[in-house]
Amino acid sequence: MDISSGSKSTSRTLAVRPASRRDRDKQAKEIGKNASAFPTIRSTGATLHVVTRNITQRELRNDSGKIMRALDRGERFIVTRNGVPVAELNPIRRRVFVPKDELLEIFRGAPHIDFKQFRKDIDALVDQDPTPRAYRRR
Repeated sequence: MDISSGSKSTSRTLAVRPASRRDRDKQAKEIGKNASAFPTIRSTGATLHVVTRNITQRELRNDSGKIMRALDRGERFIVTRNGVPVAELNPIRRRVFVPKDELLEIFRGAPHIDFKQFRKDIDALVDQDPTPRAYRRR
């Protein structure tokens, strides 16, 4: 039985919740009044992903601060209007800065590339004619 929707499913569903009831109630109040606000992890073999939480347009308007903090933690939301999904809220992936010295060290062991031969190989495999196909002579 799928915990998130109540329907039978072949995938195994694990609910991520705090250990004690007091902690769970505290976290539920922090996130919102909906007790199903906790993210659910679904496993369909080797892949795990967090299931998005549905929120109403009114929740988005009234609890925008809490929702923004949840986005900072990596949670995802689907906004609904009259029960119909109208938008997705996904956190932006953070870019990781790699110092120049580390990058050079990573590529230090890479093989040498003969750029003339590389260009010949690309030209032999890829059609790079800028003329649209409809106007080409056959």
